[in-house]
Amino acid sequence: DFNSFRYDQNIVLISQVPTGIFVGCETETFFLRGIEPSQMSQNLAGSGAVPGTLAYCNNVPELGDILSPGEKVHVSVPVWLSQDGIVIGNTSGRLFNLTHQKVKFVSGARGASMHRIKNGEFQYLTSFKQGSPGSGFGMADAATAEVIRNGRVI
Repeated sequence: DFNSFRYDQNIVLISQVPTGIFVGCETETFFLRGIEPSQMSQNLAGSGAVPGTLAYCNNVPELGDILSPGEKVHVSVPVWLSQDGIVIGNTSGRLFNLTHQKVKFVSGARGASMHRIKNGEFQYLTSFKQGSPGSGFGMADAATAEVIRNGRVI
């Protein structure tokens, strides 16, 4: 019963940063601060994670105060799809939503992700299926995605 943490939901994602690990569950994501299990402390970091969407991204552009000073090199930055959008985890154990106020969508139950540099621009690409099998309901449908620019739906 020591050096362990128990969860009442399935763990669907584990991501490391130099100061600890993020544990993504179905409805919540936690940050375990520390590198020794006996000294780790647990904090709620955000909403649940979508399995299969974690990508450690390099050459992440300057994101203002999103990344802590120790991460300004932007190498191996964990990015994944949560129930609330695309998030980035930093060494202080915080999650920052990169799509909040930009794109509205309902995340799927499972996905796949990668990152790349295209024409000098950083891109995080994720794909996920929505709806029941055979429904054809997906991200491109007008009912599931609204793009917001300057506070207005386009």
